[in-house]
Amino acid sequence: PKTMFNVAITGSRRFAAQSWPMERIRQIGKAGDATINDVVLALCSGALRAYMQSLGALPDAPLIAMVPVSLHTESSTSGDGGGNAVGAVLCNLGTHLDDPGARLRAVHDSMTQGKESLKGLSQMQILAMSAIGTSPLMILSALRLNGVVRPPFNLAISNVPGPRKPMYWNGAR
Repeated sequence: PKTMFNVAITGSRRFAAQSWPMERIRQIGKAGDATINDVVLALCSGALRAYMQSLGALPDAPLIAMVPVSLHTESSTSGDGGGNAVGAVLCNLGTHLDDPGARLRAVHDSMTQGKESLKGLSQMQILAMSAIGTSPLMILSALRLNGVVRPPFNLAISNVPGPRKPMYWNGAR
């Protein structure tokens, strides 16, 4: 749906952060038969729902997130130097659902379907499919139709972990 997020970016931005123990996230995933990534997406969904609801701006339809995913293909695991296949999946965040468990199930089902649709494809095919899913946003922007035409997704959410060892830049940690 069209939302307050699908507008030109200005200097008026907010940043919010929250931290939970990984063990708690793992337990939620295990209890809900979902991945850690599904749980993180559902947590983001709940936060977005609460924020938009507090502003009276929660749409009846669920928000859709563009989620980068790493998909290992036959060629990337066969040792031929193919590397990881990285694509993008559009995920139903279930923001229209009041129940957190139902939101987690909606996210899990959507991510499972998205990943399944890319399985068995080559890296080039995955890149092409991901580009097809995200290109309408660039076209709308280029034609200055943002806000006029329904966007293909509302926001991007990535759960990519940082480096496992300390990193330095010009000697500073």
